[in-house]
Amino acid sequence: KDYGNLTFEDIPNDEPVGRLKTPRAVGRANEILAGAVQKIKSDGNICVMLGGDH
Repeated sequence: KDYGNLTFEDIPNDEPVGRLKTPRAVGRANEILAGAVQKIKSDGNICVMLGGDH
């Protein structure tokens, strides 16, 4: 089953921390990703994530 694409929003005033340019956006994206994986697994399915910009 295809659960579709995930979308991520920009977070205003997301100041860099060290080498991480957008730490709050990365944290929120990981929360969204974890929720999607949890849903897929709780439905009894196997999760395969594809994506990236490189």
